Amino acid sequence: MTVPALVLIIPQFVLASHLGLTNSRWGLILVYSAGMAFSVYMLRGFFEELPHELFDSAAIDGCGVLRSFWSIALPLARPALAAAVIFNFSGFWDEFAWALTSTNDPNFYTLPVALQQFYVAHGTTNWGVVFAGAVIAVLPVILIFLLFQRYFVAGVVGALKG
Repeated sequence: MTVPALVLIIPQFVLASHLGLTNSRWGLILVYSAGMAFSVYMLRGFFEELPHELFDSAAIDGCGVLRSFWSIALPLARPALAAAVIFNFSGFWDEFAWALTSTNDPNFYTLPVALQQFYVAHGTTNWGVVFAGAVIAVLPVILIFLLFQRYFVAGVVGALKG
């Protein structure tokens, strides 16, 4: 997590090319999925902070491990899960470097790469079209934030109440 993603782009590309994952959707999906280490670390920290007394009382009441996780831990983890969804979606939706490096077929371009290719392909730039594409690229990120903001804000407020 401390190594910047751009430092790893050449080894990732060499590995993806040996596995035949360049210029494919699976190559994009697998690399982006591997980038969710921060969310795993954040969720691990959240679950470690849950009081063990809750799980002990659930075990006394007859709950198994899966039932106590499903009924106790997951409802309490909604703010952390919402934060993870917001961070991951906004980070991967706007990712440019790996998508530009690993794809050369316009059918596999992500939206930021397609906007950049449109900008480069035309000698005179039609700024209206470029800005319209940028607005369209931002809309899903805004939608995800609006969908999860209730949980996100509740988690932040709960963390500040102490």
